[in-house]
Amino acid sequence: MKKIIALISAILLLMLPFTSSYAASKTAKFTVTVSSKLVSNNSVGHDWSLTHTINGKEYFKKSDKATITLTQGEKIKIVTKAIENDSYPDIGENTYEFTLTSDFFSGGFYATVEVTVIENKGRYKNNAAVWEVTYDFNR
Repeated sequence: MKKIIALISAILLLMLPFTSSYAASKTAKFTVTVSSKLVSNNSVGHDWSLTHTINGKEYFKKSDKATITLTQGEKIKIVTKAIENDSYPDIGENTYEFTLTSDFFSGGFYATVEVTVIENKGRYKNNAAVWEVTYDFNR
């Protein structure tokens, strides 16, 4: 009987690291608000559209807010694209990646992505415009 109890205790001790790390994993819903600012524009254009993708899903098509469920340890990939709309569109894109640690779940966090768009034609060819896009994640 003592051997069985010792064996069960040893098995439970071996399982403890796996169960505690699993139990520590958090999942939470975040309201994400996106805001964008054209920081500089050296004659690139005036008609713009932006696209925002988080982990492969496009958000913020009709609103500047979205609700996203995130899990601790998850890798987050934010892709921001700025498009200058004319007959020869100028496009800039930037990707920001990070892994969610427990610190991200203490209330909220933000990520700022800078996107540079280069003029591709005409007399202003090679001029640049810079967008600053902030994603504010709140619980």
